[in-house]
Amino acid sequence: QVIGGYAELMENGMVPPGDVKHFAGLILAESRTMRSLVDDVLTLSHLDEGNMVGDDAPLVDLSQVAIRVSVRLRPQFEEKHLSTQLLEESKHPEEALVRGNEALLEQLVYNLLDNAARYSVDGGRVRVRIARSGDTVVLAVDDDGPGVPKEYRERIFERFFRVDESRSRETGGTGLGLAIVQHA
Repeated sequence: QVIGGYAELMENGMVPPGDVKHFAGLILAESRTMRSLVDDVLTLSHLDEGNMVGDDAPLVDLSQVAIRVSVRLRPQFEEKHLSTQLLEESKHPEEALVRGNEALLEQLVYNLLDNAARYSVDGGRVRVRIARSGDTVVLAVDDDGPGVPKEYRERIFERFFRVDESRSRETGGTGLGLAIVQHA
């Protein structure tokens, strides 16, 4: 609706020539938000169907995934003056190997680090810890943000749930990131 409204104003010549670039930027931002929402809904749909990862999935180095995602998010971290730390509790690289869909694991790590960057305080710190516990590899992400109040912790993985709806426009996101993390 927003995209259509801006485009209609431009089409009807109701936007002064000096403001066309601004309106085009608004349309672009809204279309990117819509594309993210569609991508997230499709990912969840595939996850619900259970066809994203099979028993024969390849081994993926979760540490390397975390490094790649950190590099992709570097501009977002720098914008908020956030420092990042990757803490591996083992000196054996093979201990960070997990069986799975690499693209899905990358999206899982991206969603967690993106949330940490969005909700962390300016000048804060984001820490990623990867450790093996028996047959399980544990990935933990923590930041210096306000955290999630206890009464909402059981709901944070619900689709479209936001702790603070009033901040949803300013922080961005689709409200599906943690639902994808849980399903992945």
